[in-house]
Amino acid sequence: MDLPALLSLISTVAVVVGLVFASLQVRAAQQQRVRDSGLQLARSFQTFEFMKATRLIMSLPDGMSKQALADRLRDQDDLLWLWTGTMESLGILVFHHELDLELVDEFFSGLIVVGWRKLSRWVADFREETQRPTMGEWFEWLADRMQEREAAVAPVPAQIAHRDWQAPYSNDGHTSTPGKALRGEPPLVN
Repeated sequence: MDLPALLSLISTVAVVVGLVFASLQVRAAQQQRVRDSGLQLARSFQTFEFMKATRLIMSLPDGMSKQALADRLRDQDDLLWLWTGTMESLGILVFHHELDLELVDEFFSGLIVVGWRKLSRWVADFREETQRPTMGEWFEWLADRMQEREAAVAPVPAQIAHRDWQAPYSNDGHTSTPGKALRGEPPLVN
């Protein structure tokens, strides 16, 4: 093989290796983004205000009108807005693939489906009053996605679906470091 051919081969190999490395880096970055968004999702819903809003929404009867909710909530309507705004945000983020639908399903499917059942009439009344059919659209869209998933495969509680789950063990026989999987580190297995 002459020198130009050898240099061409080396150049081609270098480009291929570079492309493989780049694709691995892109994949790792995408996995990190999914992990980070999952952790951020968990953190963002562990606020006192969101939990208070959730408790309020879950205590409501199904299908209350806008007026009935206004009469019932009085000075707590800000919690209703916080909760529905959060559901809107989740819907938009799932639609744009910023949050994984399965992850949102595992975290919130019950709250989303029940919340929509409780607030759908309020949203409809608000749409009619404002003449804006887009009000609450992403909350409704997300509730529809959750209902479609549940129609295809009935939800199974985690304590039943994962009852045989065991923590991975490290080489020394002890349970692996908490949070290791969330950081993307593979568990050490004997």
